[in-house]
Amino acid sequence: MDSLYLNIATDGVLSSLLVPLRSPTTFFAMKSFGGYDAATLQIAAAIAAGSAALGHCINWGLGWLLLVFAKSRQLKFLHKGYLPAQKYFATGGIITLLFSWVTLFSLFSVIAGFLGVRLRYALPLLLIGQAGYFGYYL
Repeated sequence: MDSLYLNIATDGVLSSLLVPLRSPTTFFAMKSFGGYDAATLQIAAAIAAGSAALGHCINWGLGWLLLVFAKSRQLKFLHKGYLPAQKYFATGGIITLLFSWVTLFSLFSVIAGFLGVRLRYALPLLLIGQAGYFGYYL
């Protein structure tokens, strides 16, 4: 059973990266064909949501590294449009992180890191989005 949970966690992290390396098939196979009880499926859904949020934290870290490089003048793509974009994303665009379960929206966690959104604000939205996605299938 432990290796099953480890496989679910690995699926969650790898499926939520900027370039998804695989899909979270273990959880859905366990749900469809496994015959597991409700408590086991709830634990599996929690592990899948948490590990997918961890993958989005990695994406956020990539965006933050881009911001650090841009501020150190090693990358030259900060211009006058950065501050309005940062303000817009901080006020209303951060809500898009709730839709982090959509594969294309993995890019928004990178954007959040690049636009300077603190992880303490982004992580709860990522967790809620992933928990809603996996909880829907319970």
